[in-house]
Amino acid sequence: MSQKIARHIDVAPLGSIGVTLHAPDELPDEPRTVFFLFPGGGVNRDYYDIRIGEDTSYSQGEWLAERNAIVVAVDHLDTGDSPSASPHPTRGQVEEAGHLAVTETLRALRAGEFAATLPPLRVATAVGAGHSVGGHVVIGMQASHGTFDGVAAFGSSFVWTRLTVEPGRERPYRAAPTHELVTAVAQDSDWRRNDFWDDVAPKVMEMDLDQSAPAHWRTNSPSFAGELILPFASAQQAASVKVPTLLVYGQRDVTVEPLEEVQVFRSAPSVGLTVIPGMAHSHNLSAPRHLAWLRLLQFGREVAELADAGFPYRRAEPGQNDQLRPDRPYDLDVTTLDQLLADPEAVAILEKSVPGLTGNPMLAAVGALPVTQFFTMAADAIDQGVAERLRQSLAELG
Repeated sequence: MSQKIARHIDVAPLGSIGVTLHAPDELPDEPRTVFFLFPGGGVNRDYYDIRIGEDTSYSQGEWLAERNAIVVAVDHLDTGDSPSASPHPTRGQVEEAGHLAVTETLRALRAGEFAATLPPLRVATAVGAGHSVGGHVVIGMQASHGTFDGVAAFGSSFVWTRLTVEPGRERPYRAAPTHELVTAVAQDSDWRRNDFWDDVAPKVMEMDLDQSAPAHWRTNSPSFAGELILPFASAQQAASVKVPTLLVYGQRDVTVEPLEEVQVFRSAPSVGLTVIPGMAHSHNLSAPRHLAWLRLLQFGREVAELADAGFPYRRAEPGQNDQLRPDRPYDLDVTTLDQLLADPEAVAILEKSVPGLTGNPMLAAVGALPVTQFFTMAADAIDQGVAERLRQSLAELG
């Protein structure tokens, strides 16, 4: 038997994060690994506790808790049950909010303050895992904050996200403008074939795809999700991860070649790869989902055993990822739009010069681009005189 506890974690000034803990009913005093699970685009933390009628076999949280694991499912900032203090938070803000939520949850679990029904827990290690977009967020959190002792990404491509296209349609030309690439994903993707293996029950597929009556695990996507289709969108973050890493893919998933993904993690002391037959991108709605869950459970044990043996890795170190938070003055040929939007003073300059720009949801699709490249792409929408003055003001920001 297991228990389930939902609550909110304050991550002021960014907002509040909804979390759900799954744990065994009996919690003897022993070293513990806590698994933090982050959902993909378009789903909330209930993706890890899917209920289809009376069928609970789709609940990863319950499955893990029944095997003596402690699981915390987390909604991203501004999705599901995690309200944001500002509209359209950047990827950096979402990752920071996630880090703060994990840190506070670990503190509360260790102090016996998470819930009245839980005793103080001896948390030895924390593992972060995410599906699809959630995998990118977990890797970004690790790169920027050193949040976890081990990280796992399920169905996340750090080389190039490639979705299955509808029959008779072609992918856009590789050098097409970014907004065309993003639009093509939304309009031309064969979501049934991309997400579901042939043996998934039609009822399950319809529940997941029905936008008129969304399933309980469905919600909005993070505002930056569109940029993750760009080649090597998270490669820089992945290359700076310095903890044990696990990559899991379905036989039909969003990566071109799983072995290519391993090579991106150039700083990780160990990288595991598992490809599960008969599984498409929606892992937790597939028939062999328990194999993915088992692999995560095994990975958690590996991380704990390596940490206990003194395996030489570091979660984070001072200045490890300074390249993700560039010093002023900005070099606009290098600084990305996302990095700029994380700076309140830079946001104020942008908004004063082009009212409404920073609140435009389309910015999520180009957040990974250098600022200069963005101005070039937006030449039809932003007067070049204004753009030049913006460049000067931002470059001189100090």
